[in-house]
Amino acid sequence: MCSEENFEQVKRNTYKYTDCGAWITEEIVESDSRCKSDLQKQYDDAIDDLNKIYNNLDSDIKKQVEKLDDEFWHGLHLGFMQWANDVRPNSFSKSQINLALGQLKKNEEEDIWPTETIGVTVGSIVEGVDWETTPVKLKYPFEIKEFWNALDEVEKEAKEIWNDTHGCEDCNLEHPEYGTAMVNPDCKTCDGYGVII
Repeated sequence: MCSEENFEQVKRNTYKYTDCGAWITEEIVESDSRCKSDLQKQYDDAIDDLNKIYNNLDSDIKKQVEKLDDEFWHGLHLGFMQWANDVRPNSFSKSQINLALGQLKKNEEEDIWPTETIGVTVGSIVEGVDWETTPVKLKYPFEIKEFWNALDEVEKEAKEIWNDTHGCEDCNLEHPEYGTAMVNPDCKTCDGYGVII
């Protein structure tokens, strides 16, 4: 790992190059709630203004607007982008603006307000028992060594879970708490690896 160019590649390689098939997700939170409510009010005001303009059109013009459809909404898209940039530069990503315009066109509402990526979480699910390791969270910014340490922690816990639950028939060890067949490191049948899934 380390040659990845985007987060999807990091996800794939984290799974592929760890013994336990570790997963990684980004931790995403809503931006500052005051900023969000301010943007919400400005957005709602703009939508109200657009609705008033549209509702005040006479029926013939409304029919013409509905016929224009894509051109009309393309023009609205450009106007909305300008409005968003004027209100607060970089307030909305292009995809958020497209989503908002699509919802406005369909009279739908959905949360499109800014979010922020604050870090990553790594963990693993152990095959055969579907037990999860304890997720390890890292907040941005972090050093690559911290990431490797987090993966090592997940790998160690996944191995412990495996050893507690995947003994072969000849291991002859039972976990005192879970009652599961534990891996016997001295087992001659499985050579201390347990059941192969």
